[in-house]
Amino acid sequence: MDSEREQFNKRIEELETQRDAYKKERDDYKKEGDEHRKERDEWMQRAQQAEAELDVARERLQAKGAAEQEAESVDRTIMYEGSVYYGSICKVGGTEMPHGWGILWLLDGERKRYEREWKGGKRHAKGIEYASDGQMVYEGDFVDGKRHGHGEEFTNGEVTYTGVWVRGEKKGAGVA
Repeated sequence: MDSEREQFNKRIEELETQRDAYKKERDDYKKEGDEHRKERDEWMQRAQQAEAELDVARERLQAKGAAEQEAESVDRTIMYEGSVYYGSICKVGGTEMPHGWGILWLLDGERKRYEREWKGGKRHAKGIEYASDGQMVYEGDFVDGKRHGHGEEFTNGEVTYTGVWVRGEKKGAGVA
């Protein structure tokens, strides 16, 4: 009888251990699911922000003609899209934006600085991008705010890609 009781107790312990392992596994999956939901929510917020920026870009595009007519030749310092800009500007609907030659210092930590030509608030024609450490990361053509045309990409001061860009994307193997 005692051996039977011991077997039952042993089996109960095994089942409790297995139950605890399943609970831990369930909790781990729940935690992982919570992390994925949080990440999803962050990406959704970024997507909504990008959509808002896209709406602003569309408005600027529609106002492009007006912007070209209202361009100022005097250099000024303004806050533009959360960044600091120094250079020539234009006004569209009372909003000042880069137009002509200027420098933009980004405050988001992604690209520290962009220098050269602007059109209606967007990078346009020849330009240079610098990383937050001051090193050049790209020199070349821009159209409608994106790398477009011929350009060179740099990493740690070394050319890593020379070639063609289309709407912000490298096309072809290029030359390193």
